[in-house]
Amino acid sequence: MLAKLSPFAGINKDLSVNDLPLGVVTDAGNVRFREGCAELFLGQIDAYPTAPIAPVSAFPVRIGTGRYWVVLSQNKAYAVTGSPAVWTNITRQTSSADVDYAASLDTLWNGGILNGVPILNNGSDVPQMWSPVGPANKLLALTAWPASTTARVLRTHRYTGFALDVTQGGTRYPHRVLWSHPADPGTVPVSWDVTDATKLAGQTDVQGAGYLVDALPLRQALVIYKENSTLLCTFVGGQSVYSFTEIFSSSGMLSADCAVEVEGSHVVLTSNDVVRHDGTTIQSILDKATRRWLFKNIDGAYYDRCFVTRNIYFNEVLVCFPQVGNTACNMALVYNYKDGTTSFRDLPAVTSGNTGLVDNSVENTIDGRTLPIDAYTNAIDEVEFGAQLERTMLCAPGRPALVLIDSGKQFFGVNISGFLQRTGISFDAPNQVKTVTRVRPRFFAPIGSVLVFRLGGHMDIYGDPVWSDPVTFTVGTDTSVDTYASGRFLAYRIESTLAYSWRLEGLDFEFTPRGGF
Repeated sequence: MLAKLSPFAGINKDLSVNDLPLGVVTDAGNVRFREGCAELFLGQIDAYPTAPIAPVSAFPVRIGTGRYWVVLSQNKAYAVTGSPAVWTNITRQTSSADVDYAASLDTLWNGGILNGVPILNNGSDVPQMWSPVGPANKLLALTAWPASTTARVLRTHRYTGFALDVTQGGTRYPHRVLWSHPADPGTVPVSWDVTDATKLAGQTDVQGAGYLVDALPLRQALVIYKENSTLLCTFVGGQSVYSFTEIFSSSGMLSADCAVEVEGSHVVLTSNDVVRHDGTTIQSILDKATRRWLFKNIDGAYYDRCFVTRNIYFNEVLVCFPQVGNTACNMALVYNYKDGTTSFRDLPAVTSGNTGLVDNSVENTIDGRTLPIDAYTNAIDEVEFGAQLERTMLCAPGRPALVLIDSGKQFFGVNISGFLQRTGISFDAPNQVKTVTRVRPRFFAPIGSVLVFRLGGHMDIYGDPVWSDPVTFTVGTDTSVDTYASGRFLAYRIESTLAYSWRLEGLDFEFTPRGGF
């Protein structure tokens, strides 16, 4: 008998394998699922190398034709551009000497671009601005910022700055939102003074469960997240200036930088789920799939170091988290918001991520390629992602560079270890013993690529399979995997450590029914 397995529909680690469609896998690593196929993730490279600091946060800045990344350590700030990378120290100074910052790995840097001016905040120092933008200029204290005041998070929305979880005069107000007077085009706010009746600056302590965590624009409003609730901030004018309406009373945000905007909605890592909402309706994207597994595997001591970022080209959201035993994010749950699939990707102990334009030459130089020229299928001067497409950059303090993902075919010069596995396959006959003798994979990969297959069988749906010996499959030479496995339930595992990407479109199983059990 012949059974076809396709399309592939992502990972499910939470439900019993007895309840899963054929195209769902029960485990995978460094393999994404899109357009009904499974494919190896592309690589990770050091972009803008030779960083003089240990990067913990990075923000893209574009002014005219200039493209910069503001890269921050816990103590210093640098701007980088070009290839080869040019790093310029823009740390604030007094009498031509750096005045170091006091950022923490638990709070890091946040901020935004207001009227083209980057504003940066770390919760300990006075917020900084880079104005005017240019490598000859150092960061400065944000104009008109109130004295003896800090904020755990500072965000920008339209022409206004919003500070959340404010400490004033040594007293912390974890429910307080402080906002500025709207800034004129091309400038920063001239006032944060809530006592000035001639200005629209103000503050309020908002209701809702938990402390304030972060805020992110959604269309014309600002969504404000607390630990266990969500509010919508909208401009109303008059004496109130802004209204704050609770939209979700039991869903908030796990920690700062744990939400991104996609297609008019937010994808948010909460304290017990990953959800998507449009400001009105909310839905889980992990429930009955990988939700329980994710929260069992986030290190409880460092949950506040989780963050969420985007991979625009592949329609993905990366939920980055430290697995148990790690102090920085070493893995990402990758959610494809077009196909609704999830997968997992290894990360090099990263602390934050952002999307922005990069210099085309950063990843398109001969020196930047680690494989023989004959191994590349694209032209030497070909830009794979397009000149104006935003790319995803990650900060890993252990690497003296920014980490550019989905570039090349290796992780920092080392072949990517990828695998996918499925157990509990019954072919709609769970009480019948079956024997598989051949599998025909439908691979798209360079000729000569070698992958390793194992087949397995188990009698108990919850038992571990008895695996066959590994069998290699060479693309362009082999047409099938000839091996053996028997049981009421069948399993397969595919592994690769190639310096090439591959795409699996389906699997055809040849099996023989043996009788009831």
